[in-house]
Order: sequence, then structure tokens, then C-alpha cells
Amino acid sequence: MQKFNPAGEFLAAWTIGADIDVMGVPEALAVDAAGNVYVTDYQFGRLQVFDTEGNFLWAWGEKSSSNSLFKRPTGVAVDANGRIYIVNQSGNNVQVFQAP
Repeated sequence: MQKFNPAGEFLAAWTIGADIDVMGVPEALAVDAAGNVYVTDYQFGRLQVFDTEGNFLWAWGEKSSSNSLFKRPTGVAVDANGRIYIVNQSGNNVQVFQAP
């Protein structure tokens, strides 16, 4: 993941999957009102959350595409009430969660 300012200048970079020592495949991202970045990992069926500086905060899902809570997550959104919406390609559904 890379972060740029509105002028297009590079600010920071970080890797998804660092918490489990495996680099996945980022598919979608969303940013909440506090600036936290939510990233879906298509390969391992995970959602990872980072702060505005790219520090890992928490994740949902397993280090396995077959046993994960999400099945090929292809979209993510966060609303003003802290609800997180995950689009699952293989599950043909949208799951809704409350942020911890």
C-alpha cells in the first residue's frame, strides 16, 4: 500500500499481511472518519486495518483462503456509524460488522 498527499507526493508505504508474515493480494480499500485504512485481502480472505501512518491495528479472517470468514472479498466500505461492509465474491453476499 502507498500513501500520497493531494499533490501526488509520496508519503508512506506499508505491506498487507505483515502481521501473519505472508503478503496477500489487496483488492479494495476504504478510509474511515479517523483516517484508518481498511484493506481486503483477496487471496487470504482477510480484512486488515491500519492507522493513518500505516501501522497495523487489527485484522479479521484467517491465514487461509478456505477457512476464512470472508470468501474472496472484493469490496469494503465503512459508514459514519462504524459499520464495516464487506463484499464477498465467492459468497455472493455483503456482510456487515461493527468496528471493534
